[in-house]
Amino acid sequence: SCSPDTLYCTHFAQMPPRRREHNDRAGSQRDQTQAGPSQQASIQPVHRMTFIQSLMTSGYLSEADAKKVLRRILNSNDDASYDGMLCDINQDISFASFQIKTVKFPVDQQKYIGFINTEADEPSKMGTHLTIPQREFFKAAIERMATAEPDDGKPYGSVSETMLLNLDLAGPSSTQAAGPSTQAAGGSRLSKQARQSTLMELLTAGWLASSPDKNGYYCIGVRSFLELGDYLLSLEVPEEVRSAWADLI
Repeated sequence: SCSPDTLYCTHFAQMPPRRREHNDRAGSQRDQTQAGPSQQASIQPVHRMTFIQSLMTSGYLSEADAKKVLRRILNSNDDASYDGMLCDINQDISFASFQIKTVKFPVDQQKYIGFINTEADEPSKMGTHLTIPQREFFKAAIERMATAEPDDGKPYGSVSETMLLNLDLAGPSSTQAAGPSTQAAGGSRLSKQARQSTLMELLTAGWLASSPDKNGYYCIGVRSFLELGDYLLSLEVPEEVRSAWADLI
């Protein structure tokens, strides 16, 4: 499989030549038109490739950090071409079912961007480096957090670490999906130590986040809002939370 450093380049190289030339030409014309007196930096294909590689390596970036990356790539103090560049990249990669998506994270109300697969929107399909029991734990944790009562009127709920480590994973999906070779280590038999290490892994990768309001509590992370938006909205979350998420995702 392609590594994060080569995936975009591979898909960009596979793009139909006429379309790619048209996009490059259109992007160049737009840059020239918008540059005006400020001499806006022109975005070239190599700049777009470098930007997407940086984003994929990070997993996601705040919009502020993404603009810093663009300025560094261009060796310029100007990031006025940021929005146009994202538009160009999304045109380039849409044929391969990829997209750079922007969301406002309800926990800190900041904007973040991520490189997502538009055909995958189910927790059990995400994080392919995780084992089946770990993915079942992730899905159960996401669902518990999504349906938790909002914290003091905020557009998200949180769940204690104790509750997460004691989630009941004995449902049929965890054993049926695992198969005979993994059932012994799967479902409700995922050890507490394994759950704790998985929780830390999900936190580090941005799928989950520490609650800013309660010590030892966790909430849905930036990356889940980026990559699992439709799935989150499909859950039976409190109506005020669903309404807030629909505006942010």
